[in-house]
Amino acid sequence: SGYIFYYTGNREFVNRSAAKGRRFLTAGGFYGMVKRVSPYRGGGCVNIYDIAKQAGVSIATVSRVLNGGGVKASTRQRILQIMEEGDYVPNVCAQGLSSQSIRIAGILVSDIDDLYYARAVAVLERELKQRGYDLILYSTGRELSKAGQYIALMMGRRIDGLFLIGSKFQRLTEEELKAAEKIPVIGINADFGEGPPYSLLTDDRAAVRDTVLRLAGLGHRRFLYVYDTDTPSGRGKREGFREGVRAAGLPPEGQGELFCPRDCRKARQLVGARLREEAYTAVVTAEDELAVGAVKAALDCGKPVPEAVSVVGYDCSRLSVCCIPELSSVDNRVDDLCRQAVEVFARVLEGETVERRRLFGCRFIEKETTGPAPQAAPLRKRPAEIL
Repeated sequence: SGYIFYYTGNREFVNRSAAKGRRFLTAGGFYGMVKRVSPYRGGGCVNIYDIAKQAGVSIATVSRVLNGGGVKASTRQRILQIMEEGDYVPNVCAQGLSSQSIRIAGILVSDIDDLYYARAVAVLERELKQRGYDLILYSTGRELSKAGQYIALMMGRRIDGLFLIGSKFQRLTEEELKAAEKIPVIGINADFGEGPPYSLLTDDRAAVRDTVLRLAGLGHRRFLYVYDTDTPSGRGKREGFREGVRAAGLPPEGQGELFCPRDCRKARQLVGARLREEAYTAVVTAEDELAVGAVKAALDCGKPVPEAVSVVGYDCSRLSVCCIPELSSVDNRVDDLCRQAVEVFARVLEGETVERRRLFGCRFIEKETTGPAPQAAPLRKRPAEIL
C-alpha cells in the first residue's frame, strides 16, 4: 500500500468531520487528510455517485455542495452527513482537470524514514509549491517491485511530472519508466545515463575517495569504512573508499570494511568491537547515523574523538550538529539537487532543451570529529579485507 494526501477546500466539510474526531491536516491554506491506498483498489471511499444515490439527489446537487453552490439547507445537511459517514474525499484531481486549474507533481521515494530522502521531499515540496504545484507522494518501502504500480497510479491522476529520489530507481525497467515518454521524469541522485529520464546526482565515489586522501594527509594510515547499503550510490561510495586507499599508497591489509544496518545503536556495537580488535585511527562512514554510532563506540573504548580516532559522516544532516562533538561530514548537496531538479522540470515543460545528466561535486564540511592522526600504532598482520 501507499499513502496519498488529498486536499479539499470545503471548510464546512472539514469542520464537521473534525468535530467527529477525524484528523485533518492543513497546508498552505488548503485542508485535507491522509488516506492509505492500495495499488489494486481505489482507496475504499464512497464516490460522488454513491452519495447522490443515498441522498436521493442528482450528481449536480452533490457537486454544488462540494463547490459551495446554492443548495437548500436541509439537503446540504443530508449530503454532508453522508460524506462524513462514508469517509468521502473530494477528488481534487478530477475537479482540477475539468477546470484546467490543478497542477500536480508526483514524487516516488523508497524510504521516507531516511533523513536524506525526507530532506529531499521537503525541499521539492517547498520549491514546487512556490511554482503552484500540489504533490502526490508514494513511498515504496522495501518493495521496489511495486514502483511501477505506484507510477501508474500517479499517471492516472494526471501528474505533470515525476521525481524519483534515490539510486535504487536506476533498477526500474523500461516498461516501468514509460511515463518518461509523456511527462518529465527526473531522477535525484539516480543515474539514468542519457535518459529518457533526466538525472541529477552527486559524485559520491569521488567524495569518499577525497575524504580518505584528506585524512591520509593528516597522517592517518589505518581506516575503517562503515556502510549500510548495496545500492548504486552505496557501491560508488565503497569503490571511492578503495580508490582513496590505493591513491594514498596505503597497505590493504591495514584497512577494514564493515557492513552495518542504518542504526546508531547497532553501529555503536559493531564499530566498537572492531576498534577493540584493531588500531584504526580513522572511521569513514556512508551515513551520518552510522558516524554518530562510531563516535559513541570510540568513546566507549576510551578513545577520544578526534585525538585518538577521527570520524567522518556522510549527508551533512541535522545529526551532524546534534552529535557531540559535532560531526565532520560530506555535504552531498541535496538542497541544490532538488532545486535544480525543479528548475529542469519547469524548463522542460516550457519546451526548452535541457541536458539529460548533471553531476555535482560534494563538499567536505570539517567540524569537530576530524584531526591529525595520533602517534603511529603498530600494524598487525591480518588478511586483506579490501582491494
